[in-house]
Amino acid sequence: MKQLVPAILGPILTYLILIRFLWAGLLISLPFFFAAVLAALQLGAPQGRVDALAATYVLLRLAYIAAYVGGAATLRSALWALGFALNVAILLQGWR
Repeated sequence: MKQLVPAILGPILTYLILIRFLWAGLLISLPFFFAAVLAALQLGAPQGRVDALAATYVLLRLAYIAAYVGGAATLRSALWALGFALNVAILLQGWR
């Protein structure tokens, strides 16, 4: 029985730790995303283009979560870089 508890709790704790790190990463990336969208809209960027870029960013973040949980480090890094580039692209939409 003593060996059964760590065998069951080990994977659960691992996923809980992953979820905590994912949450922290999301809290770090969201302020820039929100600021980029608001700045672009305030500067007169086309609403449809900002919407499309923002939706793409959200899809990239979901793919990033899947890559993180799946342990695909290289893919995860590429998705993070693409998400950052999308944030910059959203921000620059206002400066046409």
